[in-house]
Amino acid sequence: MSVKPAKTLVLEVPSPREQCPIACLHCIHKNVEKSTYEKLSHEELVKLLKEGRDMGIEFLNIYPHDDEISLEPMHVLPYIKLGHELGYKVKTVSSGTNVEGIKKLLPYLYRIALSVDAMNVRAYTSMRHERYHNGLLASIKAVEEYKKEHTLKATALVVVNKETLEYIEEEVESIYQLQIFNKIKVLEMLPIGTAKNLSYQELDSKEHLDKLALLRTKYEKKVDIGTPLWRIRKDEQRGCQLGYKDLVIGPNGQLSGCSLLFYLNNLVGNLRGYETLGEAWEKAFDFFRHKENFKVEALCKSCEFYKHDLCWGGCGARALIFSPEKELERSCGIESAEHSKALYKEYLKSDKDLTFLAPTKP
Repeated sequence: MSVKPAKTLVLEVPSPREQCPIACLHCIHKNVEKSTYEKLSHEELVKLLKEGRDMGIEFLNIYPHDDEISLEPMHVLPYIKLGHELGYKVKTVSSGTNVEGIKKLLPYLYRIALSVDAMNVRAYTSMRHERYHNGLLASIKAVEEYKKEHTLKATALVVVNKETLEYIEEEVESIYQLQIFNKIKVLEMLPIGTAKNLSYQELDSKEHLDKLALLRTKYEKKVDIGTPLWRIRKDEQRGCQLGYKDLVIGPNGQLSGCSLLFYLNNLVGNLRGYETLGEAWEKAFDFFRHKENFKVEALCKSCEFYKHDLCWGGCGARALIFSPEKELERSCGIESAEHSKALYKEYLKSDKDLTFLAPTKP
């Protein structure tokens, strides 16, 4: 294979349950996606998972294709067990409401992410009204007990919007004090799909940057920020590594290089159109491996980080989700080519494991 193998195979599985009434970050594609293919059979799943291991893929993420809230542990257990048996380090996400189901998953998992906000749809725009419900608390306790005798990584997911931004430090601190989660990931609420009526809750990028950068500094590597800016690392690549990192496969064999791109049906083909998973990865994703295929504003082209391939001008998936008007809206805080040079010098002297940008002032 001439292309470096993917690091992670992401398998999106359909949910058997009724979907969340708020079509937000995790389920916009249910409104737009059309597939003429049948769902992957058990034999096809086994074949692609074996081919993934043959390619050298180490991690398998089992994610919901419809929405995070509806991911039922007992429904995904067969997929997780299969991945575990084939030698993958398996990761999944859950709202944590079914503690008995969570307990059955844990022996086969490398990492579990619990969505501490997803358990209460009614409080979705005011997520601190009911912080944890009993099922999630029980699942957190189950994870704590399991980790006493077994190796397991745990991540807490927290969604933030304008209304909840003022509480986010308190929220992160309370999760941190539990000493159960290896990572706390703060995710930005994206008002898409039927959640567009929540657009007034969207965070201003500058406001978001300043507030959450302080969290990143305070808790160092414990807190991760799930926005394009924070995915820019010191590796000599784009932060998102689209076309280099994740190989996302939908339940009908759909191929995507990013879960966000699924949400606009922005796919690169179907697994059944290729003889092997390796061929699909090498050919279908080639478009994303060339910087010239992405439109960026003039400032990006003059930026030192862009020139050195540390940033490719922002998150293309986010640009597609919103609109052409927002396509060129950057969240990096860089104001000029000269500003980028100064920041790049700081970057070269900084800790290689931390995000290079700090809050910037006009």
